[in-house]
Amino acid sequence: MSEEKKRVKILNFIKKEKIGVVSTVNSGGSPEAATMVVSQTDDLNLIFQTPNHYRKYQNLKKNPHVAVTFGFSIEEFITVQYEGTA
Repeated sequence: MSEEKKRVKILNFIKKEKIGVVSTVNSGGSPEAATMVVSQTDDLNLIFQTPNHYRKYQNLKKNPHVAVTFGFSIEEFITVQYEGTA
């Protein structure tokens, strides 16, 4: 599959799913996860917002590393997983 076809497939999957699990690391080094509505740009950057008093915001201020997982589509048997920095 070409890179462009992969990009379009990922883009369409995230648009359809809309809900992702955003995982961060707290100040003690433990993982924390939250289910959120997530959007994306055409170049597959993810966008989500959270109030600054929520733990995911506080976690990302101290440690910008984040993982996001979308799906599990039974029909297509796929998920989409991201790892990066916020």
